[in-house]
Amino acid sequence: MSETRLDVGPLGSSSRSVQFESPEHMVRTLGAHDEVLRMIESEFRDIDFLVRGNELL
Repeated sequence: MSETRLDVGPLGSSSRSVQFESPEHMVRTLGAHDEVLRMIESEFRDIDFLVRGNELL
């Protein structure tokens, strides 16, 4: 991972993004078919995850 960014929005909401150096790093982290991401999403239902290119928002 090359960069992590934290933004604080209105009403104290916050967002964090992680940018991966390559698609291979992203696949190793999130799983071949996003199975690791799905497991994380099921544990943290109040958090919205968005994957765009090589970035996790």
